[in-house]
Amino acid sequence: MVLLPTPVETVQNWLALVRQEPVRAGRIFDVQLVATMLANGVRRIHTYNRSDFERFADLEVLTPE
Repeated sequence: MVLLPTPVETVQNWLALVRQEPVRAGRIFDVQLVATMLANGVRRIHTYNRSDFERFADLEVLTPE
């Protein structure tokens, strides 16, 4: 597992993403993850929950085999 630092821009990204598409309940953590990824230059995610991340245009969403 890779731990990413939390740059200042992560919070700014997080707020911007929430403004684009409001989220409810546990989905806020998906947005936080995406904000952290984008702030660190990570543009690809491997997940079985494709629908949780496909709405983020800046991400390449892959399903592990």
